[in-house]
Amino acid sequence: MSKPRSAPFVAAAFAVVLGAGCAGTPRIAAGHLADAKARVVALVNATGRSFGAHVAFVPVESADELPCKKKLFGYSVGDTGAHQAELPISVAVTGGSDGAALLPRLETYWRAQGYTIDRSGLSDRQFPKLRAHAGNDSLLVATGYVGVPRLNLYAVSACVRA
Repeated sequence: MSKPRSAPFVAAAFAVVLGAGCAGTPRIAAGHLADAKARVVALVNATGRSFGAHVAFVPVESADELPCKKKLFGYSVGDTGAHQAELPISVAVTGGSDGAALLPRLETYWRAQGYTIDRSGLSDRQFPKLRAHAGNDSLLVATGYVGVPRLNLYAVSACVRA
């Protein structure tokens, strides 16, 4: 009995569909990297100032850049020629509170700015997270530590051309 000839075709088609579903080239937004860096710095500084005396915040002056990569099956397979502005900082919480206790105050501030809030990370019992999309071009993430007087702020821009 001979094997059906369609088996290799089906396997190849399945691999192509699976590869296409696990592949991606990030969308390249309008704008330039210098503008994206300035926006990320401004977002982090405004967020840090919103805490007032509850956080020992020192304003930042610059952001890093990350290359935007094409992906295939979860692996980087090439450079898009675009970059993201990225700014991670860690700040000390003062006044005997922990970082997680400041997340509601931060949510109120971000909502007042008109950001789209994602509360799905708040269920983490050790490191609750709050995310905000500041328009179509930037993401802000705040991670509070339960029982530790520390809060991490992270901002990243969309992929843009240098």
